[in-house]
Amino acid sequence: MEVSELETKLNNLATSLFKFEIKESQNEDQNAEFNGDFLKLEQVYQGEIIVYLVKENDKEEILKIMPPHDEIDQWYVNTESAACLFGVDDLKLYIEILKIVAAFLQEKCVED
Repeated sequence: MEVSELETKLNNLATSLFKFEIKESQNEDQNAEFNGDFLKLEQVYQGEIIVYLVKENDKEEILKIMPPHDEIDQWYVNTESAACLFGVDDLKLYIEILKIVAAFLQEKCVED
């Protein structure tokens, strides 16, 4: 499954209130983000895929799909994001998102 197909499948879950956006890192880099009183430094790996939930004026990272890197020799999902509190309907949506991501990861594991 290509990244564009992943985005299309996720957007099949979208409503008039939100959509999904995906950013794939082309280069290994470091990301610095200043948020209020602290500076957050983060390693960005080539091939890293970030899934955002986009509402009117808000864009929230909900998960990252991480490629093999360093000592980790497999694809995996990093769910360390601000999206950690779910109501019943939101939890059902997040489970559907994870099912799509799991299918994407399964294909990546077969390719590698």
